[in-house]
Amino acid sequence: MLVFYSDGISEAHGGPGQELFRSEGIVESVRRAAGGTAREILEAVWARVERHIGNGALGDDRTLLVLKV
Repeated sequence: MLVFYSDGISEAHGGPGQELFRSEGIVESVRRAAGGTAREILEAVWARVERHIGNGALGDDRTLLVLKV
């Protein structure tokens, strides 16, 4: 499995302290969804980023690509 993402994913701000999502958030999301298809993994990471951001500003552009063999 390969997961490619832009800094708009890892640097997404959210929460009361505007914490970054970071690569740790991506890795944790991928681990939780690892048994699924590439699309399911992508959707799981994307949904978690959306929850992290909440109603905050979108900020940077976001790109996410998941390849799974």
